[in-house]
Amino acid sequence: MNIRLYTREELAKAWHCSIGSIQDLHDSGILKGRYIGRGWGYSEDDIKRFFDTTRGEDVRNYTKMMILKKKSTPPSRFKNN
Repeated sequence: MNIRLYTREELAKAWHCSIGSIQDLHDSGILKGRYIGRGWGYSEDDIKRFFDTTRGEDVRNYTKMMILKKKSTPPSRFKNN
C-alpha cells in the first residue's frame, strides 16, 4: 500500500499560502494529519476531508478558522458547572 503524505511546505506551495497558514489550519483542528518521522504529513484523504468540511466557508485567518471549528463541533453531552 502506497499512501502519499504531503508536508506543510508542499501544501503551502500548492495552495499559494504561507506555512504559517497551514500551521494555523492544523492547530485549529480543521486540517488533520499525522506526525510521522520528522514532521506532520497530510494524506489525500486528510486534504479531501478539509475541503469537504470548509466548502463555502471563509478560513482566511485563525479567528475565522476557530469560528468554523466551533460551528462544526457537536455539543458536549456534559455541561460545565
